[in-house]
Amino acid sequence: MELAGIDLNPDSIAIAKRQSDSRIRWVAGDIFAYRVPQPAHLIVSSLFTHHLGDPDVVRFVRWMEQNAQTGWFINDLSRAAVPYHLFRWFAKAAGLHPFVQHDGPVSIARAFVPEEWRQLCRRAGLTQDEFEVLSYKPARLCVSRRKSP
Repeated sequence: MELAGIDLNPDSIAIAKRQSDSRIRWVAGDIFAYRVPQPAHLIVSSLFTHHLGDPDVVRFVRWMEQNAQTGWFINDLSRAAVPYHLFRWFAKAAGLHPFVQHDGPVSIARAFVPEEWRQLCRRAGLTQDEFEVLSYKPARLCVSRRKSP
């Protein structure tokens, strides 16, 4: 198995290299400019899409469609009032870093809800039966696509 991780921020890549298995090939760069050296079986995205606007989410889904042979999986946040306020309280009570206290609620507020994901996937050219959107508590959404062989 060959694993690759991609992040725009070189500092994030440096941290990932120190904290992860040495078999992972880490790449600092823009995902939209990244050329997959060989077709990927599966592409997994975690906590990324809430940083994108709608047009770039559609572009990202299309990128995964073009580069994943078997399918793709997105794990991200879900926009909801209760987790938003609970995280604000928890982050402050736990004394988390001020950046985390600020960024967590902003990320939840920028996240998508299931119907928005369905619309984005359709805009990317997928039909309703080609992808799945599942909600998980607390405040998680997973969007997946399993391609037919």
